[in-house]
Amino acid sequence: MPQEVGNQPDPVQPGQSRHHPIPDDPAPPDPVVRVAKIAVVLMTVLLVAGVATLIVTASRRQMAKVAPSSPSSAPSVRAGVDSVAGAVVTLRPGARAVDVSSAPSVVDVLVENPDGTRDVVQIERSSGRVRGVIQLRSATTTSGSSGEEK
Repeated sequence: MPQEVGNQPDPVQPGQSRHHPIPDDPAPPDPVVRVAKIAVVLMTVLLVAGVATLIVTASRRQMAKVAPSSPSSAPSVRAGVDSVAGAVVTLRPGARAVDVSSAPSVVDVLVENPDGTRDVVQIERSSGRVRGVIQLRSATTTSGSSGEEK
């Protein structure tokens, strides 16, 4: 009996596929492909680090918004303002503090008076003593037509 050629399976060697034989010594990868792979890995690491930084920053900001339970641990209006030694500033009736600015040796408090004028009260950090008051006045209330102060 004659053997049928088309019905017999192709012999496949172990470690080889039917359509693409595996070469014994593969060619080295193209340098452009290698650089591209390294770039993809580096960009992936940077992307993951950036997302992690965003998550940490958002969680820290959220934690900072939570009010403390005791008034003694409450944060000050601005960083460093709470280190003024025993400062007491008496304001005129109807006046209010509208802003605070901090420097290494002084704290400046912007005060809005009932008449609409503003003053800056400078307080020494070390002693809590009022160093001085700067009166802020508009040019129309303190000067004549020549622009000089009277």
